[in-house]
Amino acid sequence: MSIFKYLAIFILLSIYTALTQTKITLRLVDWAGTDEIIIDKKTVEAFKERYPKIDVLYEPNPGHQYEEKLLTTLAADDPPDVFLLDSKLIPTFTNKNILLDLKPYISRLNIDTTQWFENVFSIARRGSAIYAFPKGFTPLVIYFNKRLFDNADIPYPSSTWDWNEFLNISLKLTKDFNGDHIPEQYGTAFTNYYFYWIPWVWSAGGDVLEGKGYYSTGYLNTPETESALEFLINLRNKFKVAPDVGTWVQAEKTGTSSSLFANGQIAMILDGHWRMPKFIKYHQEGSLDIGVAHLPRFPGGNKVNVMYESGWCVPISTKHPEEAVLLAEFMAGEVACRIRSVSHLEIPANIKVAYEAVANDTTGMEKVFLDEVQYCRQPWGSIVERFSEIEWTLQDAVDEVMLNNKPLHQTMTEYAKRVDKELENIRAHEKYSFKTIKSHSEIFQFLIGVSICSLIGASLLYLNANRKERKSIGTAYTFLLPSLFHLIVFVFTPIVFSAYLSFH
Repeated sequence: MSIFKYLAIFILLSIYTALTQTKITLRLVDWAGTDEIIIDKKTVEAFKERYPKIDVLYEPNPGHQYEEKLLTTLAADDPPDVFLLDSKLIPTFTNKNILLDLKPYISRLNIDTTQWFENVFSIARRGSAIYAFPKGFTPLVIYFNKRLFDNADIPYPSSTWDWNEFLNISLKLTKDFNGDHIPEQYGTAFTNYYFYWIPWVWSAGGDVLEGKGYYSTGYLNTPETESALEFLINLRNKFKVAPDVGTWVQAEKTGTSSSLFANGQIAMILDGHWRMPKFIKYHQEGSLDIGVAHLPRFPGGNKVNVMYESGWCVPISTKHPEEAVLLAEFMAGEVACRIRSVSHLEIPANIKVAYEAVANDTTGMEKVFLDEVQYCRQPWGSIVERFSEIEWTLQDAVDEVMLNNKPLHQTMTEYAKRVDKELENIRAHEKYSFKTIKSHSEIFQFLIGVSICSLIGASLLYLNANRKERKSIGTAYTFLLPSLFHLIVFVFTPIVFSAYLSFH
């Protein structure tokens, strides 16, 4: 065999090896902060060890602009292969046909869906389709300051306590030490965020929307819903057991309630598992002795809670769907949940890891969270598109009553009508499909329109001139034509098109 044949065989083998060993690169995006980035990098490395032929480019995007950045990549037709979505964003993405249905890949890739809590896994279910694998979640609980309870010789809340007991304890733990009629210590807090007060409404048998989320009238303004809101408003206005932190907009900027709790000035506060990292730090430092209690139930009513979840999704436009689904499942699976559990940011969606966290917890707090799972309802934000806009309106309604002393029933009736109109507008926009920028024909229409307007303007200027001026104007147009073309294409049309996009 000649040297050329050996060389040919060597080249062919090299090409074959290169082709068979070429790695697929996937992009992974989430909103992780500094501490979470370290944890997610460990998870990504664990995935690459299991699947050495798949490389992962991890692109964290911390901050409040995560959704906008994600939509920008989708509009540019350059989306990540796997990204994290809060459950309130699921309706928008599913209605716009952005997400890949994971159901066909579950059996093909032998993915065990029983590893996740069923009511958590179902949040991203639409009919038979599955659009996300759950990463983590939280119900709401009552954090309480054990030292303040001990100082007042008050037993810790039981698992069966109700609103009356909650109010009585709040009254006992509200203290005016210097006699100026302004408490230095409050029993509890009420911050007007919809996502905090909706389980109280559900517990009283009320709601803010009808069963399918089509309208609010007959639900927001019912006696059941109003009784729950009245109870919460009275914590601040009538019983003075909760500090006045202003409007919901002001409270959002200051975070006053959680700060007062951390300083020992509030005895009980409603919050989620996302607050655990900070509170555990205080607990370990000895500055706070914190307990966790179940959400109190409406007297004689059913026990209800809410579940807030995030999950890993795959865009329908990914070039590597099977590999992307593998990555999404891994990021939601046992290994990833175990790595992330050290952060205490959430309850792991993986059942096995969640119970491991309870077994390893010496404070007893994790068990309370897990016990609430069976009572959790899916939030409206995971069902109704753009529900955040509805939340703002509902919070405005409560502020009208709580801060401006408007009559409760009349205000809720008026605002229910507003919500009805907002929902009607949202449904009208649900039919619009999502398109990438390059598939939008409007920009060409705007280019033609701006060009015609410019041509008409130039023609009118020419025709209105006298005969002597027309020759010089025509000459000027000849010289200015290249510049005018540049202005129309790169300045005038983009400005007009940007104005159009701002309304869409």
